[in-house]
Amino acid sequence: VALQPGAGVDVSAEPGGDAGKVTIRAPHGGVDIAAGTLRGMAAADAGSVRGEGGRADLYGGTLADFCALFGPLERTVRGDWASPAVPEVTVLSNLKDGLGRNIGGLGDGELQWHSDQSYMEKPATGAALYALELPPQGEGGETFWVDLRAAYAALPRAVRGKISGKRGVFDYAKRLAGYGRESDSQISEEARRLTPPVTHALVRAHPETGDRSLYLDSTTTIGIDYMDTTSGMTLLDEVYAAATRDEFVYAHEWRVDDLVLWDNGLTIHRRTPFDPGYRRLRSEGHTS
Repeated sequence: VALQPGAGVDVSAEPGGDAGKVTIRAPHGGVDIAAGTLRGMAAADAGSVRGEGGRADLYGGTLADFCALFGPLERTVRGDWASPAVPEVTVLSNLKDGLGRNIGGLGDGELQWHSDQSYMEKPATGAALYALELPPQGEGGETFWVDLRAAYAALPRAVRGKISGKRGVFDYAKRLAGYGRESDSQISEEARRLTPPVTHALVRAHPETGDRSLYLDSTTTIGIDYMDTTSGMTLLDEVYAAATRDEFVYAHEWRVDDLVLWDNGLTIHRRTPFDPGYRRLRSEGHTS
């Protein structure tokens, strides 16, 4: 998706393979975008869309206003990563404030394949990520998304049969243990109370299109309900290996002012590491 300043709002689609192309022109400085049309196109097509254009105030209120066009805004359990001005916006950064305190989370380490809020009983359905400061091109920090509908469609019939009706067990404690920065792995007692292990179906149908897809998160899955841990993790490893093949992956090399939106239930994503000496600042919003 190309998000461009213009005199009015215009949404148009061009055929171009399965994903097609959608162009949105919105008023300069505004967020009056035909969200319903975009949501329908995104749900029916690629599962993620990308915006390009002039810099907007997407660090705080405007990003929240834009995300609210797609559904009710979510606040994550990581209040320590929230924007002080707009708590529905999460700050992802390795920068510090004038007192030497982290201004956000997930500073500079690698993140493995995951789905946002998979550890919640009702995860966010949509997400948006906006880039303000980045490492130099080619120095890491790229993001990759997997199309879990295509991955499910391509699963061998035997594997589909093994996971049919199965529910994965998702635990935030596993993800916390994998964070490289100590401050990222520490959460409040209230956050712990809100994030007990939960289960989700490993195969589910999209609520609007009916398309079947996988639901995965390698950073939080600790097994499969009603299976012993070894057997469950072995089956999950088989599914992850099949789902993350290159043909299902979109690789995104970020540029400043890029805005990427994705269907959180149809995709998983990961990030490559980069030198902690490089500045990085992004803002993220979620919708239910």
